[in-house]
Order: sequence, then structure tokens, then C-alpha cells
Amino acid sequence: MSFEAFLGNATAKEQLSAFVAEGRFPHAILLEGPVGCGKKTLAKQLAMAAICEGSLLSEDKPCGTCAHCIKSTAGAHPDIQIVTDPQDKKTYRVDAIREMREKALMVPNEADKRVMLLFDAQNLNPSSQNALLRILEDPPTHLLFILTCENRSQLLSTIQSRVITISLSGVSAAEAIPYLKEQFPDISEEELTAALTMFDGCIGQVLETMKEGELSKVQELIVKGADALVKPEEIHLLRWTAELEKEKDFIDGVLNGLRLVIRDALTLGAGGQTQLSSAKEQAKKLSRQYTGKQLMAAMEAIEYLQVARSRNMNLTLFLTLLCGKLRSSLGA
Repeated sequence: MSFEAFLGNATAKEQLSAFVAEGRFPHAILLEGPVGCGKKTLAKQLAMAAICEGSLLSEDKPCGTCAHCIKSTAGAHPDIQIVTDPQDKKTYRVDAIREMREKALMVPNEADKRVMLLFDAQNLNPSSQNALLRILEDPPTHLLFILTCENRSQLLSTIQSRVITISLSGVSAAEAIPYLKEQFPDISEEELTAALTMFDGCIGQVLETMKEGELSKVQELIVKGADALVKPEEIHLLRWTAELEKEKDFIDGVLNGLRLVIRDALTLGAGGQTQLSSAKEQAKKLSRQYTGKQLMAAMEAIEYLQVARSRNMNLTLFLTLLCGKLRSSLGA
């Protein structure tokens, strides 16, 4: 299986293709990567390939035409199950994991394998993770677990040691822009490139933002954040974070965009001209107001904040941390 329909991530696709080619899967695979990088899409493709029986050639799996593939595509295959918790949309309760564990022990109905898909594993609390660990420690031979999360550090070390982790990242503009142009033929390549850069190549985030017509809102929040950094009074940062709290779905894109603004400010301060951000005037102001050392500290602060976001930090605590880190990094 070559996963040609899945853009980018050549190394990850090579690793997964090897599992399909050999017909030997580890009992648990963890796909980690930022929001919108395609973890769930790839997990479903891998699940289908694992049970496909329509082709003797591994590179042709999933064939899309055998009975298993047809049922998988329709979301109706009895041996591919997506773990959910109908009583809690934000976390997985331990009872839901125990119920999943019982189903996982059952022999497959039609295929050679039973595949359990557990998305957003960062939403497992410690008790739920320990319940999952029990079956990961001694899984039945017919079982394949495919988990997804933003960062493996969100899981207990005992879970991490019992899965094969495959890391995913954003897609380059060369690969992504032709696809995005097909989806949004009326939007200029320049605007699509700006959106892709803003979201570090995570096509899922770009698609969602463009479809919802929210790109301008993200850009506005980036400009306001940069303006708040230019102004010395703390109140401006506080007002900005209050807006972020209302628009929490855009925080990742805003952080990426603000990082680009600071990167532009560093470039301008060093005598360069290339600018990647959507807040060129703010970048100029930052380059005049702060030293290269201060701007580098601000860049490191944003990278620290992005890691904090990947660890599913409480929103209120995160926004408080954001204010403190950015302000202290600039020496104010």
C-alpha cells in the first residue's frame, strides 16, 4: 500500500506500507501529529488495508472493491470499530474503555483481524489509560489497535512503550496547493499559500477555516496579538486573550501566525526583506522596538506555548501562561 491519496508524510507512509506488505502488524499503532494533519483519515485507510482481501499485491490494498472494502467504506464493517463514549463527548470514561476491551477480545466476525480505532487518545484520563493498558499488555492475536493523539507525551509512559508510534506533520505547499485549488477554485493561490503557512501545512485546519470563511478572523486575531506585543501596557494582551477565549478553535492557527510575525521581525532586524506573515506592519514595529535577543526569546516562548497546547492544557491556565510568557520574553 502506498497511501498515494494521502498527501505528504513520506516516511510515515513507508513505515505503514511495510506493515501491509509483510502482512504483519504490531498489535497497536499510535498516529501522532497536530490537529488537521490527517491522523483519522490515515487511520481509517490503514484499517481498511489491514482487512482487505481483494488483491494479492500489497501495493493494491485496500482494493476498494472486495466485500470488506465496500463495507469499510460505508462504515458498516463489523470488524472495524471506532471507540466512542456516548455519555461523554470530551473524555473517555473508564467504563467506556472497559466495554471496548470486552469487544476487542471477541474473535472477528468476517475478517482475519478485528481493528479498534481510538481517536483523540489524549482525552483518556489516567484511569481510562490504565484500563486500556490491560489489553495492550496482553492483546489477542487477532487484534489491531490504531490510536491517534496530538503528542505521545499526552499518554502514560506505560502506554507509549506498548505502541508503535508514527509521527505525522503538515504538507508542503508544492503538494498541498494543487489539492486546495481543486477544493477552492475561486480562491487565489496566494491566499491558499498564506493559509497553509499559517497552519503549518495541516490541510485539515486549512479546509475547515476556508470552508467556514474564517480565515479573515484568524488573520485579524494575529494582527491584534502582534499589536498587543508592541504596546507596553498589559491590558492589551489581556483583551487579546479574552478574544482568544471566545475563539478557542483558532488558537493553534493564531499561534502559528504570530510565530511567523516574530520570524519576520527577526528577518527585518537582520537586514532581510522576505516576509511570510499576514501582519507586515506589525512585524516592522516589532523589529524596531525589540532586539534580536528579545524576539528570539518571544519565538521560544511561542514554541513552548505550542507544546503546552499539544498536552491538552486547561484553556484558562493556558491563556494565563500565554500572557506571562510573551510579556516576560520581551523583557517588559
